Amino acid sequence: MLLEGVVAVIALITVIMAGKILSPAEGLPPNPQYTYGVGFAKFWSLFGLPEKVGISFGMFAINTFILTSLDTATRLGRYQLQELSSGKLDKYTATVITVLAALVLVFMKTGETPVWKLIWPVFGSANQLTAGLALLGITAFIMKGLKKPAWFTGLPMVFMIVTTLAALILLVKANLSGPTLPLGIVSIILIVLAVWLVVEAYLALIKKKTEEEKA
Repeated sequence: MLLEGVVAVIALITVIMAGKILSPAEGLPPNPQYTYGVGFAKFWSLFGLPEKVGISFGMFAINTFILTSLDTATRLGRYQLQELSSGKLDKYTATVITVLAALVLVFMKTGETPVWKLIWPVFGSANQLTAGLALLGITAFIMKGLKKPAWFTGLPMVFMIVTTLAALILLVKANLSGPTLPLGIVSIILIVLAVWLVVEAYLALIKKKTEEEKA
């Protein structure tokens, strides 16, 4: 998570250094990968890296991020389907269902815009919300299972969950109508699921404390 934070800071720097979305007149089509590559090259040119090498490496890096994100999302989707089905779905069936669901998002459109492009802005919040919920699980395990203080995971957990929920709430407010409605709906679903998990963890900890007091 900390390394991802460093990557996020570098990504912000590269976008700022790019300055603007490049136009076709500059020789290459205006796309996020090339824009990121230019920003990356300008940033690392300050340290002596040739700009041509920087552009190629930057474009390679961002495409690697996309590919690994797709791989992780597919794997997590398979895990969740198997858990929700209590293990009745084997890994192959669960993977096929996950990929088919992704294909639906690819071909489904709102107007002329594919749905996956509409919900893409929620990726960052969902990704960091996963980190917050992972910290929530670790905190609950330390407190309930190991019976030890867990402030060193609890404080980052609170920060991550509050920050990402705030971002999702802003997305909901900005996308409750119009062609970006799917983005608002996905954001609402993520908020509900996150709050549900937080409440479940809290109730589990309270129940454990009550049982200990009675004993």
